Amino acid sequence: MGYAAYHSRHDIADGVVYKTTDRGLSWERVSDDTLPDGLHILRLIVDWEDEDVLYLLAGEGRFACGPAALYESADGGVHWTSIAAHLGQIADVTLDPNDTNTLYLTTYGDVWDPGYTCIHDDPQGGYLYRGTFDGHWTWEQLTDGNNLEAGNWLIWLDADDQRAIRLIAMDYPELWESTDGGVHWTFIGDKSDWEVGWTGEDHAYGTSFNGDAKTLGVDPSDPDALLWADSQFLWASRDDGRTFVPLYTDEVAPGRWRSRGVDNIVTFGLAISADATHVYLAMPDLGCFRSDDGGASWQSCNDPDYVGTWNG
Repeated sequence: MGYAAYHSRHDIADGVVYKTTDRGLSWERVSDDTLPDGLHILRLIVDWEDEDVLYLLAGEGRFACGPAALYESADGGVHWTSIAAHLGQIADVTLDPNDTNTLYLTTYGDVWDPGYTCIHDDPQGGYLYRGTFDGHWTWEQLTDGNNLEAGNWLIWLDADDQRAIRLIAMDYPELWESTDGGVHWTFIGDKSDWEVGWTGEDHAYGTSFNGDAKTLGVDPSDPDALLWADSQFLWASRDDGRTFVPLYTDEVAPGRWRSRGVDNIVTFGLAISADATHVYLAMPDLGCFRSDDGGASWQSCNDPDYVGTWNG
């Protein structure tokens, strides 16, 4: 059994839920009018003990947006109920990997206004909550501005340790960790400590253009691993967030890079020397890149007088 979100176009917030019972060979719409109109669906989370229970996070993406809200279905995606609406605009949500009766969510607080259309500043937001279900949802606020300052946070839980919680800040990427269920927090590191590849630090470790909650992906085969995709690049940590490394490129020599196949490469112009040793590429977004070894490795040839810190 599987579920998928459907929108009629990439730039219209009219999300509905489809379901398959034959491993994707056929699909049918299951959500009824209890799922409100005007939603841009970012994430579906299925209860790993009961496939008829699932959660839907809606919000803002690059081309469409709607309310940043959380919904629950207990009958295979047919009927939906709003949950945690009183907490504010939901930024991220995840199901406890050790307890399907527990959800964690964060709310938006002070946001960068030019970056959002539907999300607005909330002086009461920017915190982490834990919800427990016992016939109804009960919510406990875990951060309050004293143990960890308000912010816009993404959640990373630890399947190996039920009391370990990690939060990643969206505004300036940094990682905080609690090992006692959210009571105390320790700063682990930020993007100035992490490898960025050939791009500049200013443009590394952002959030997904398609929705903030789509930025992080937990590796189900390795609880210590996290994948991070933003508007252009891909990184990973495999040591509980102590280090992050780029997955989009390999440094084959100091300052020289080789693509791993997930670069934003669209070539507008190509120039090759007579002996094929020197190659220049002109690309939108990435700008100018050159190779002095026949394409085996590359380095940026963007002029900082014109592009500033933007390396592509």
